[in-house]
Amino acid sequence: MSSTETETSPRRRFFLEVFYLSQLGIFLGAIAGIVWGYGAPRSQITGVEGDRVSFDPMSSAPIGADMLFMLIAFLCALILVFVVYKIAFVNPLPTLFGVLIGSALGTLAMYLIGSFLGNMGNSDPTQLAVGETTDAALEINATGVFFVWPFWAAVLVALICWRKSRGLSKELKKIPAYPPVPHA
Repeated sequence: MSSTETETSPRRRFFLEVFYLSQLGIFLGAIAGIVWGYGAPRSQITGVEGDRVSFDPMSSAPIGADMLFMLIAFLCALILVFVVYKIAFVNPLPTLFGVLIGSALGTLAMYLIGSFLGNMGNSDPTQLAVGETTDAALEINATGVFFVWPFWAAVLVALICWRKSRGLSKELKKIPAYPPVPHA
């Protein structure tokens, strides 16, 4: 076996790094979805006459669910970027792609798992008897919270790339441009 067969090509390394960071994002998203699904506050629905339901108009539960989603997404961005910084940061381009894809897939996994777990056991609001109360469906009301994780992950990776490039440029400035001329 020659040395070229054991080394991976740059294209393969690129896709492997993107794949591993995407898997890490999905894993974090699954854990975050469980936390969000069980921890998010919910509005109460009360059955009234004529197959109608009544929501509590003064409830801040939908805002609380969105804020908890946003907070958990931001923490996941910090965790993902910390792992990238400590373990996986080799080349900035596959790192950025992997973090963006991983955070987008992680956000999707977080929403799907959290909304599934948060809506388990809820009774159908149209089947409520008069005066009967149940939890409202767990959902996102502000779609902007879906972009918190990818945005902050990209910003933090860009800061890491900038910081590492500044350190590299300082090291390159220490290297003389021309070999020193020996004094005779």
